[in-house]
Amino acid sequence: MNESNVVVCEKTGRWAAAIRRMLGPASSLCETRSWPACLQELRARTAALVAIEVLPENAEAVSRRLAELTKHTRHVYAILLADRSLQNVEWLLREAGAVHVLFSPREIIRVRPMWERLRAQIPPSRTTFREQVWSRLPWARLAGGE
Repeated sequence: MNESNVVVCEKTGRWAAAIRRMLGPASSLCETRSWPACLQELRARTAALVAIEVLPENAEAVSRRLAELTKHTRHVYAILLADRSLQNVEWLLREAGAVHVLFSPREIIRVRPMWERLRAQIPPSRTTFREQVWSRLPWARLAGGE
């Protein structure tokens, strides 16, 4: 899998920075700030490793969405980036479909071996480099009526 098949869905960018450091200087990842944008990015890939931020106020919604996503999408592997206050519901988040749950950006290094194994199993994206670049340009979204 190339790094462009790593999608991060979070509001702040804090986790994405830690993931980028873990992947290395030559890596690239796709950052989204909302669930609809995340789904759009996942649909553009044959498979992906997605990291989704979970906060106390959205934990139930993320669990439902993740369960639905993993039920209907075969090659999406989700790592949840959770608030520390959710440690008592870790196994419920895993039951919803998370392959791992992290509670601090410092923990990202611990999942590197798993991350590498998953990345090696995911086939390349079906979109061309040109299509990927075009989809990230601001005027492409405006032309599409978003």
